[in-house]
Amino acid sequence: MEHATSSEEEMRKLLDKLFDDYDLDKDGMLSVEEVQNMMNTIYYKLKGHKINFKKWEVMRVMAKNDQNGDINLDKEEFYEFYKML
Repeated sequence: MEHATSSEEEMRKLLDKLFDDYDLDKDGMLSVEEVQNMMNTIYYKLKGHKINFKKWEVMRVMAKNDQNGDINLDKEEFYEFYKML
């Protein structure tokens, strides 16, 4: 059980860093454009070629985790969002 907690803490730290790296305006939320940039970058790193996710595609994915409907992801919403990727 202790290992799971440690793994969860490590994942949380990695996700915190990822969130902070892509929160370009440092407002504590990820906008559609920031998430779009993140998704394009991650896709390129995983697949080795570029893709440009459309804004509506990003918004559709974000909407599933945007708990308060503000069209942004705060950190808690981001953790849930990341599980979908």
